[in-house]
Amino acid sequence: MLGVLFIHYVGAGYFVVPRVVESHLVRIVEEQTGGRPELEDVAFDPFRVLELLKLNLSLDEVPLVAPRFCVPIVS
Repeated sequence: MLGVLFIHYVGAGYFVVPRVVESHLVRIVEEQTGGRPELEDVAFDPFRVLELLKLNLSLDEVPLVAPRFCVPIVS
């Protein structure tokens, strides 16, 4: 039973997680910036806990917008 769980964990780590991250990341960046990101490489290593996800992301054009701050004034 433990061996089957381990095989599923490794399989999901190497094959499922990068595809899910890539599809969600592209959609979110498109919504937030209006530009189409290009992902060169999405990698997930289930054996390296400190380096779980590595991305190589590039954007051709990024519109710069002034940040919005909401500062509550306490009187």
